[in-house]
Amino acid sequence: MLTITSLAIALLTLAALTPLAVSGMSASKLIKNSIAAPVLPITHFPNTLSKDCNDGAVKLYDECAAQVTILKDALCTARAENKKVLIVYGGE
Repeated sequence: MLTITSLAIALLTLAALTPLAVSGMSASKLIKNSIAAPVLPITHFPNTLSKDCNDGAVKLYDECAAQVTILKDALCTARAENKKVLIVYGGE
């Protein structure tokens, strides 16, 4: 038995697929084109890791640097460039 919900889903599916038939574009190409977003540059703080910190073993963040200073630099730069700051914390 056809319910109103299944009818609505069928109509929405048909409405979604109709442009594909008209344009001759495949579904995967349509999806790829519609969700493509510009890639924006990401600035990392600090820009480089100290080779002197923990005998050069640091890989993710500079454990030996003043973390408050790094955060202040990141916030200042983000404000100047009208960007957000994403803080990832943890340990190596």
